[in-house]
Order: sequence, then structure tokens, then C-alpha cells
Amino acid sequence: MRPVALALGAVLLVGWVYAQPFGLPWTDTFAKQLARDGGAGAGVEAVREADVARRLRDAFSYRQFPYPPGFDVYLWLRHARNYLRHGTTCDAVRHGVCRDTLAIAPVGGEMRYARSLHIAAIVVAHKVWSLVAEPPLIASALLVPVCAAMVGVLLVFAVQRRLSGDIAAFFGAIVTVLTPHVLVRSVGGDNDVWNLVLPASVLFALVLALDGARVGRALLFGAVAGGLMVLHAVTWNGWIFGFAIVVLGGGLGVVLEIVATRRGRAEHGAGGQAVALFVFVAVSVVGAMLIGKEESLRDLVGIVTRMVVPVAVEGPSQIGEWPSNFGIVAELQRPLLSVTIVK
Repeated sequence: MRPVALALGAVLLVGWVYAQPFGLPWTDTFAKQLARDGGAGAGVEAVREADVARRLRDAFSYRQFPYPPGFDVYLWLRHARNYLRHGTTCDAVRHGVCRDTLAIAPVGGEMRYARSLHIAAIVVAHKVWSLVAEPPLIASALLVPVCAAMVGVLLVFAVQRRLSGDIAAFFGAIVTVLTPHVLVRSVGGDNDVWNLVLPASVLFALVLALDGARVGRALLFGAVAGGLMVLHAVTWNGWIFGFAIVVLGGGLGVVLEIVATRRGRAEHGAGGQAVALFVFVAVSVVGAMLIGKEESLRDLVGIVTRMVVPVAVEGPSQIGEWPSNFGIVAELQRPLLSVTIVK
């Protein structure tokens, strides 16, 4: 019962945190500040504060649901709206190419994410919610990260419980899903939450593949992990980073298991791990090629090649040739706690 209780507690806590934007909690603090700036008495200030908070909620809400923060979410909303109205995410299909008619205005461009798990999740959430109510599409988009994060914390809990026990799994899962870097990218209606859920599901499938000495189990769950990695590739173009980490960690695990086997300390032997890793890599690579992600695989091979093979350097690069990654990549910046709470 203890693992179930801890997992349920983690899921409920994460769901509560991710659902905070629905209530626009920042409006109360902002209204209090505006009311105090007016310099009125305590009674008038309280009335003014309530009025300002109400007007702020009205201004930043649509049919009692808050507008999602950021810009990217509105692209996903447009794709989902297209699918609900026309059965396709494309604004138009010309010569067999899915077009985004608002990109590079006024000529448009090819749609980068014509198929995405995030679009499908918004559509499914909206259809299910519409069975009992009539929510706006923005509400369904806000609900998706809440549900996805609750699934994600459960997956992280399962993986960490296999490695370190119940208590460590509870705190590890909470810290992983509620860390500020994850929150600032995941709360709202954007698709970044899948960069937590899908890698966690890949790791969970690999844990199941290695949980025993049976080759059939390794084959089955290794293939499932590969399929989930392909789904990640469909959802996000940066999937190759997670793939490289899993392959590197899995390869190191096989090496360590071989060493332990030779010393007589291995639990299952390296055979199952090697089979699971091979099937995972094979399914991931073949699937990535089938969906047109060969360029990502070539980039990974190029990076590994440059690390192994010496490359001739003509001379030092010019100072300031490239801008600082820490200044242009949001994931590398240190988010402020206040910004995280507002979002």
C-alpha cells in the first residue's frame, strides 16, 4: 500500500501545481499593489482591490478560462482547431504538402509539425470534455499539460522506485517534475511537457525490458521503448538528445554488466540488456528514417565522428562570432521563481 499511496500523493500534488494557472493567482497580488498605490483608506482600498482583481481576471480570461501564456500555444491551438473543423491540421494542402498559410507572410510555408502528439492530445481532451460541457479550446489546451504532468510523475516514480526504493522515488519524482526549469517550460498549453513525459516513458519501458532474464521480455519492451522514441521524434525535433543519452547510458550499462558477470556478481547477465538496447536502437533508427528524421541521425553521427576523429582547425575563430547560448536559449537561462509562478 505504501508505494500506491506515495505515487497517488505525487500525482495529486503535481496536478494541483500544474492546475494553478486556471485560477490566475497573480491577479490578487497585482490588484493589491495597484490598490495600495492609490493611497486610499483601508476600507476603500479593500473594495478597490477586489474590483481591480475582478477586472484583471475578466481582461485575461475568455469564458472564465485564462488565456494561455506565450506565443507557441496559439500555433498548437490553430492546428487543433483546423483538425476539429476540417479533419486535418493543415491550413491548406498544395501539391501534397501540408502548408502553414500564416508563416513567412504572405506566401506561407511548409508546416513543421503537421503531426504531433500535442495536437492529438488537445483534440482528444477537447472532445472528451465536450461530452459533459462546452469548454473553449484554450481550456482544453491548458488541461493537456496538467494531465501529461500527472502521467509523467507516475512514470518517473516507477523508474526511480526500481532504482532506489519508495521514499527516494517519491521525492525524486516530485523534484524532477516540479523543478523550476521544468515548470517554466511546461505550465501552460505549450508542448514542452512531452519532453518530460516521453523520455520518462522510454526509460520505464527499458526498465521493464531489463526486469528479468527473459529474452522475449527484452525484445518486447525494447521495441516499445523504440516506438516511444519515434513518437518523441514526431513530437519534437530535439528528440535526438534523449536518444543519444539513452544509447550512451544503455551501452555503459551493458559494459558494466559484462564486467560484473566476469567477476561473478551479475544478477541477470548482459544478454538481456544487449538485446533490449539493440532492439531499441533498431526500432528508433528505422522509425526515424520512415518519418523523415534522417537529418537528426546524420547530425548525431557527425558529432560522434568529430569527437573521435581529429579535425584540422585553420585558426582561432573570431571573438563574438556566435552569440552566447545562455542568452538566446530559454532552456539554459535561470528562471526566476516569480516568473514561474506567474506562468
